Amino acid sequence: DADADSDPVDCEWEMFTFSISVEDGDGPCSSPCDADDVLSYTATMRNNSPTACVLETPTTCFVDNVEIESTGPHGSLVATYYPDCGEAITIHELGSGSALTTTITGGILSGGSFVASANFALDSSAAFGSTTFTVE
Repeated sequence: DADADSDPVDCEWEMFTFSISVEDGDGPCSSPCDADDVLSYTATMRNNSPTACVLETPTTCFVDNVEIESTGPHGSLVATYYPDCGEAITIHELGSGSALTTTITGGILSGGSFVASANFALDSSAAFGSTTFTVE
């Protein structure tokens, strides 16, 4: 393969799938999560392209934040959680099929249905993953 030794290209959001999962004190919670547990959010970006790529971020993080919104017609932003990032320009190399994963600790949510969205540090509003979950 002539491309095998070529330098990685800059990562573009179209190369990735973005996802987020929610965990409570017992581990991953599909539904419901426990209302008396601090919830954490695991964000993953996976390179689905056949090409290795390099992502440069202004901090050590590749996730900007995790936003929690209530569901329904009048859904509103409930909380925003930020990763603990070092202040250093960071190069993330992702081979084909490889992924970056980080977990951000959130807080306790009262009962209800929510959408968690992880916003990734790529220059696109499409660089996010979201999931709906219930807290009881």
